[in-house]
Parts: sequence; C-alpha cells; structure tokens
Amino acid sequence: MAESFSLMMVEHPAPHRHRVPLAILIFEAFVGPVAWGLHLLANSAIAGQVCYPGPVPLLTRVPSEATLRLLLGGSGGLAILFALIGTYVSYKSWRATREEREGSHHDLMEVGEGRTRFFAFAGLFTSLVFAIVIFCDTVSVLLVPLCGK
Repeated sequence: MAESFSLMMVEHPAPHRHRVPLAILIFEAFVGPVAWGLHLLANSAIAGQVCYPGPVPLLTRVPSEATLRLLLGGSGGLAILFALIGTYVSYKSWRATREEREGSHHDLMEVGEGRTRFFAFAGLFTSLVFAIVIFCDTVSVLLVPLCGK
C-alpha cells in the first residue's frame, strides 16, 4: 500500500528570534537566581566575618550595629536592583516577541510555542519571583538580632 506524503511548509519555532539577541534572553533567565545566590554568599561572608572572625565567636566587642545592617541591607538592595533590571529587560523582550505565535499567555504556558516569547516570559517570571524572594530575605535578615544575641 503506497502512502502519499505531501510536502508541508514548516515554520521555524521561533520566528521572532531576530528581535531579541540570545545573550539578552540568557541574561533575563539567570540574573534573578544569580543575584539571589550572590546576595546569600555576601551576607554569609559579612555576618560570618563580623560575628565569628576566628575559632571562637566574637563575644567581647560587638561590631557597630548600624554598619552591619547597612552592609546586609546594601547587599539585598543591590541584588533586588539586579533582579528588577532582569524583570524590566524580560518585559521589554516579551513585548517585542509577544505576537510570535497566536494565542494568549495560557497557550504560551501550555504549549510553549514561540521559543523567544516563551523564554522572555520565563525570564520575566523568574526575575520577578527572585526579586520578591530577595526582598523577603533582606527584610528578615534586618529584623533578626545581630550575631545571634
């Protein structure tokens, strides 16, 4: 039994890929998580060095509370700034590619067609979520007593 196959024109899965460079898409997807990770490492290093600089905890000379809170808050503020920059860049990329495929954001999340649009939306989501996570972490670090006292 001979079956006939017709040649079909297959469209590229990311027809608007030229509108947003790949480096921007990678930046959008990873800036939030990387900012959060660096924020955690910085806070660990700052608090560890100030509160436990040697083999025993520092109990005699407590560091300046204002300085320590400024360093910990500054680390959080910088990380939030980077995550919000990632959110903004992702939003701009999503706006440039939102018509890559037909359908609403529900279709985007279910099917994932339009790779550039999908990647921009994923970067928007992750950057915004990590900005919120960093904010909550920064607030909690600023509210706890210094050096476990």
